[in-house]
Amino acid sequence: MVPFYHLIESIQRSMRRLVYSPGKGETSQMAGISQKVAILFSQLESTGWYSDRAPAVQDMLMRIAEHRVFHDRQAIFVAGDPSDGIYGIVEGTVRIDIPLRNGSQYQAYRAGIGFWIGDVATLSGKRNLTSVWAEGVTQTLFLPKGPLLEELSAATSMYRDFYEITQGNFTKTASVLANFILETVDQQIAGRLLIEGCYLAKSDGWIPIGQYDLSQMLAVSLPTLQRGLHRLEDQGLIEIGYKRIRIMDHQKLEKLASARRQQPTA
Repeated sequence: MVPFYHLIESIQRSMRRLVYSPGKGETSQMAGISQKVAILFSQLESTGWYSDRAPAVQDMLMRIAEHRVFHDRQAIFVAGDPSDGIYGIVEGTVRIDIPLRNGSQYQAYRAGIGFWIGDVATLSGKRNLTSVWAEGVTQTLFLPKGPLLEELSAATSMYRDFYEITQGNFTKTASVLANFILETVDQQIAGRLLIEGCYLAKSDGWIPIGQYDLSQMLAVSLPTLQRGLHRLEDQGLIEIGYKRIRIMDHQKLEKLASARRQQPTA
C-alpha cells in the first residue's frame, strides 16, 4: 500500500502541469485536463511504461488522455476491428485473447496496472490483432488515435517511446510461447506462474488466477492441471487458494521451469 502522503505528493506533481503557460504554437489544453486524469497518471508514476517517460512525453500524454471505465467482461477492443487508440491500465486487470482459425479465442495472458496495449494497430494503421477484455471493473487512460498521431507527427522522436510498449508486449508474448515447449506439465505450470507473477502478483504475493483460466492458458485439461498444482504444493513450491496461487519458493520454481531433460549417454 502506498503511504497516503506519498500519494498526495504524486498528485501534486501531476497537477503542477496544469498551471504552466503554453508556449508559442501550443493550445491551453493543459488547463482542460480533468483532475481525475491527473490523479490516474499519478498512480502510474512508479509503475510500468509511463513511469520511464521523459517529462515532455508525460506532458503530451496528459494533454490528450481520456478516462475510460470498463466493466467485468466488457470488451476494450476486439480483434479485427479498426484501432481507436492505446489503452493504459490504472486499476483492474485485462485479459488478452488471440483469435484462432476455428473462430475460438486463445486466452494468451492477463495484465494489470501499468500495462499499455493497442500500440501496434494504432501506429501501423492496421486492424487489431488481439481482443482485450476487462476482468472486473477496470479503470483506463485512453490515448485517442487522432490526437496521438498528430502529436507524434509534430515530435517524431517520441515514436521511440511507443516502440518500447511494443517491445515489452512482445517480450511477454514470446515468453508465453516459449513456455509451451517445456517438456513436462509441471514445468509448464511453474513457468506460467512465474510469468503471471511478474505482472499480476499482489503485495502479499498472491497471483489472482483461477485454475480453470490457468488450464486454458496452458491448453491442458482441468484435472491434469490440478494434479500438477498439487504436486508443486506438496513440494512446498506454491500455495493454492480460492482463485489465487502464491509462489512460496521462487528459486526452486525457477529451477524446475529451467530444468533440462538429461540426454542418454552413448
